[in-house]
Amino acid sequence: MKSGSHLWRRSLSWLLPAAVVLAIDQVTKAWVASHLAIGSRTWLVGHLVSLTPLYNSGAAFSLLPHQAYWLGVIGVAAAVVVAVVAALTRQLWLGVTLGVLLGGIIGNLISRFRGQAVLDFIKLPHWPAFNVADMAITVAAVVLIVESWAGARGKGGGSHR
Repeated sequence: MKSGSHLWRRSLSWLLPAAVVLAIDQVTKAWVASHLAIGSRTWLVGHLVSLTPLYNSGAAFSLLPHQAYWLGVIGVAAAVVVAVVAALTRQLWLGVTLGVLLGGIIGNLISRFRGQAVLDFIKLPHWPAFNVADMAITVAAVVLIVESWAGARGKGGGSHR
């Protein structure tokens, strides 16, 4: 039974972060959609951060607009790959990071499948609007890149944490 509990703990390392990110993403999108008008602006931190709901039919930074089908296919493929790698990893940091990434991917996929566009609402000056899923994807990608770079510089070409 020990190996079964170990497998369950390992699964939680990526399933729990994915579920938390997904829940926060969906709750914030639902709140914004029901409380704020599209295109309106509500300042949160002086004139630094605002809630500005906008629909984005493209990928990050509005790239590839009106390509919902292909973005959906790519998103599903990415989610499957991330989930498989997360399920196979034995490294806690990697499981957590992949879980955060997966939660972000699924959060935007749900939005895309519901309406072919993703609700972005966090706005910084001179920066495209984004949402919680976008933040999760970006943070996870940065962690993976930094860890890969740092691991490549260490002994053996990879991280052994």
